[in-house]
Amino acid sequence: MREFPFQELAPQDKKFRDLYPKYRVWQERSELLREADVAKLANDLLSDSAGKAVPQRVRQQVLGQSLEGRTIRMLSMGNGERRIFMWTQMHGDESTHTSVVLAVLNTLVELGNQAFDGANFLGDCSLHVIPMLNPDGAERQTRENAQGIDVNRDAVELNTREGRILHDTVLKLKPHFGFNLHNQRADKTVTGTGKIAVLSVLAPPLDYDDSDSPSVIRARQLAIEMFAVGERLLPGHSTRYEAGYMPTAFGEWVQAQGASTMLLEAGGWPEGQENGRDELHYVTLMNALRSIHQQAFAEIDSTRYAKLPLNKIVPSKK
Repeated sequence: MREFPFQELAPQDKKFRDLYPKYRVWQERSELLREADVAKLANDLLSDSAGKAVPQRVRQQVLGQSLEGRTIRMLSMGNGERRIFMWTQMHGDESTHTSVVLAVLNTLVELGNQAFDGANFLGDCSLHVIPMLNPDGAERQTRENAQGIDVNRDAVELNTREGRILHDTVLKLKPHFGFNLHNQRADKTVTGTGKIAVLSVLAPPLDYDDSDSPSVIRARQLAIEMFAVGERLLPGHSTRYEAGYMPTAFGEWVQAQGASTMLLEAGGWPEGQENGRDELHYVTLMNALRSIHQQAFAEIDSTRYAKLPLNKIVPSKK
């Protein structure tokens, strides 16, 4: 078993931190991102990757339209059989990971497998990203969509276009790994310390008993992998997300489809710290991709997951 917090990855953390300012594609605050911006950035990625080798090319699939006619798209790279699926901004006012995943894609466009020191990530894995599932909510900067519905409570009834698109995409793609990417309240803290919770992870449960399954155990191991990045880069500011089983939530539904699914929440940022929250979450996702490709997470003791500190319980709709 690997020894937490996996300090052997400190040089890899530094490498990814150095890459972030070079390959970030959105220079403004992420809250300013709108669907029109995502469309332009997606087209730039398509254009920039057009002359690359096939696994390094970006592919775009229009999945549908929001109620107000905004495009919901999926961007894909790689041609490996190990399918990794990420979706961002199902809550329209939670935008951090939209800019982060676009930076991840741009890194892979520009560097290909060299982003992972030449390991054949794009040949062994395929990465599929919905960058902004709820563009109408993003336009309004509201949690809900144009219908006033929380898309993350629509996994069963499927009353929203966004929910149906996510549902159908998962069934068609059959991902092995899922990343449900959110922002939590910036004032949430680490229980017992009062420190700002910058990064929070959750392996959504299968049921009220939080039953084990191979996919859930893998999700817990990857959640620990991501938590450890926060501990290495900003000690004491990472948590396990405080949430019980929610049968109408998409994280639980995707987990139930057999995809090892992790919730990743970007929180606040402590004053006086250098670098920034977006960079930390970029390093976290790059490390998670590396771990999936190398199967490094399989060497993590999954029982540590239950011992991770919780974020301070505050009223939350998640």
